[in-house]
Amino acid sequence: MTNLTIDLQDGFSKDKIVVSIAGRVIFQQENLSTRTQIGFAASFSTEVAAGLVTLSLLFPERSDKPQTLTLTIHDDTYLGVSLNAEGLVVSKMSNTPFMYA
Repeated sequence: MTNLTIDLQDGFSKDKIVVSIAGRVIFQQENLSTRTQIGFAASFSTEVAAGLVTLSLLFPERSDKPQTLTLTIHDDTYLGVSLNAEGLVVSKMSNTPFMYA
């Protein structure tokens, strides 16, 4: 098992989010908003098996259809997730934690 840390970053404004892997909810929050000064809204971690991991991100107040990300995980991984102006998920992966000032 390896650690997957997900940082919810830019583009969130009073959103409700439900994040799941293989049908298991790993994070949910209402009223999620980005602190625009630092580009950060929330962070959480979960243990996953190495290999392909499919993340489902549901924004029930925006759409009833989840957005998915498929990741290849080998070691501890840090994933930054943002929403663009159209409400679509944009992500970036790193082997080191994201820094916020």
